[in-house]
Amino acid sequence: MATPKRSAQGSQTDDATQGRTDRVLRWFVPLVIALAAGTGVTCLMLGLSTEAAILRSLTVLVISCPCTLGIAVPLARIAGISLAGKKGIIVREFSSFEQATTLDAIVFDKTGTITHGQWKLLKIIRTGSMTDEDALALAASLEQESEHYIAIELRNRAKQTGLELVDPSNVRISDNGITGYVNNQEVRIGSKDFLKEEISKSFSARGKDALNHHSFTPMST
Repeated sequence: MATPKRSAQGSQTDDATQGRTDRVLRWFVPLVIALAAGTGVTCLMLGLSTEAAILRSLTVLVISCPCTLGIAVPLARIAGISLAGKKGIIVREFSSFEQATTLDAIVFDKTGTITHGQWKLLKIIRTGSMTDEDALALAASLEQESEHYIAIELRNRAKQTGLELVDPSNVRISDNGITGYVNNQEVRIGSKDFLKEEISKSFSARGKDALNHHSFTPMST
């Protein structure tokens, strides 16, 4: 988060010449100074005293002072970026933030951008005579000590279903899977590569092709 945070902070101190309002300020400030000076010169030419000419020049300068406009723009930027941050949006460039009102489509580049980051068990695909409840009980029992998102969802679903879990034994954890025994029955859970041999034996070519189009975690018993 260090780089995005620095980018967001940097966007709060963008060059003052950026944006429509900033471009106006570039010309407005010199114009006000020129008008004030012109007012003083004109007053002197009309025969007014130096004090009166300076007073009128300062009056024009104070009335036309762009200070409020110059302060309001940075404050509005900071307020907008702060509000976006509270909504979970990190602003990298303020110019893009300003153009958000013209957007009619948004493309997200990865999973988790607009999701909750919580896995949900949608379906259990069985290849043998084991019931869904038995398969879920075995998987949740083996994953009792795991903090993986899938393991947490398996335990939550087993709890919701009212299944009784048992303590696994001889649990071995690898880079892409877990193996252990539940009620003296070997259970293996992991990626498709981890259970490549079991998947090859259990599914036909058509079945494996269908599985490739879905996100699933294989389990073998």
